[in-house]
Amino acid sequence: CDTLIIAPPVFIFDPLSFTSASLESIYSNALNLPSIKAAELLHKQGRYKLAATIGAATPTFSLFANYNSFYKTDSEPLKIYGFELKIPILNNYTHGAAISRAKLDYKYAEVELEKEKQQLYKDIQADLFEARALYQKYTAAQKALIAMEESFRYCEEKFNAGILSSTDYNTQKSNLLKMNSEVLQSKHQFFFQLKILEFYGYKAL
Repeated sequence: CDTLIIAPPVFIFDPLSFTSASLESIYSNALNLPSIKAAELLHKQGRYKLAATIGAATPTFSLFANYNSFYKTDSEPLKIYGFELKIPILNNYTHGAAISRAKLDYKYAEVELEKEKQQLYKDIQADLFEARALYQKYTAAQKALIAMEESFRYCEEKFNAGILSSTDYNTQKSNLLKMNSEVLQSKHQFFFQLKILEFYGYKAL
């Protein structure tokens, strides 16, 4: 029967791009997240509502001109000029209350937008710090593995030459396997953290 072979995931990563990535650039990209856009929309709606409420409570004055079908004695059409003044019929108290509510709604939306942005910045800052720490852990484990592989080759030569006990050889081999596991684990932890940064708009490639 056929044997199913599952290949491990291939990670493509540019260390220079990651180490040079700035908090500000990631944050700038993250401002396009739906949560921020929704808060910005509410803020904009609050501003429009406030402007409309103030406009509804403000008297308006306009001029007009019109040509009437009636004619004067010189057979010219009758020209009519005038002005129009519209004054809202609601009292000042009602208008004032409506404007106050609109101002509060607008201010609330403004505060919520700023809170969303501040929280986003803090989250990115913490996740970027974690990613950099995991990257250092991953690179340190890689270096330790290289050194341990070299040490194990030397132990293997000694074991094959009969000058190293099987106990010491198996201990060295077990340590090498543990280090391999540690490198793999730190690698997966780091690349998982990169995925979190990609959610904010960071590109690992």
